[in-house]
Amino acid sequence: MKPVSAIDLCDVIRKVSPLLEGSLGEDVRLVIEGPSELPLIMMDRGQAEQIILNLVNNARDAITDGGTIMIKASDVDLRTGMREDLPAGRYVSLSVTDTGGGIAPDALGHIFEPFFASRQSGRGTGLGLATVYAIVKRARGGIYVNSKEGFGTSFDVYLPISDGPA
Repeated sequence: MKPVSAIDLCDVIRKVSPLLEGSLGEDVRLVIEGPSELPLIMMDRGQAEQIILNLVNNARDAITDGGTIMIKASDVDLRTGMREDLPAGRYVSLSVTDTGGGIAPDALGHIFEPFFASRQSGRGTGLGLATVYAIVKRARGGIYVNSKEGFGTSFDVYLPISDGPA
């Protein structure tokens, strides 16, 4: 099991953004929004980086003729019933949104399954989203997808705020 510590997700995003920008190509623009710092979350820093890298790489692969990927982080207070599988409370939210082709409705129910790939054969292993899902669930968080074919996809990750010190 990886060691967990209290980390600031904004700091993680800042540190991986040069790597992300270098992997996107010249026809894909990366936009990062959010505060300069957020409440701390309990997570292995490498796994937080893995979430961001996998979601951005999937977004990049979904964009065929140029477009935009937006990463947005925020502090969210979920009320009871807002997300049926998460208890009410404060979370750090990470959203990765792309202007790619979207995900077919019949594929949406399978995207977090290991080895399921919605892209053509030979592009990816089908493990990226399954890995993200496992990391988020292990951190007692939630991940949700909103997609419309031809209009892009948004993944929203909620991670509980830490009570402990950094």
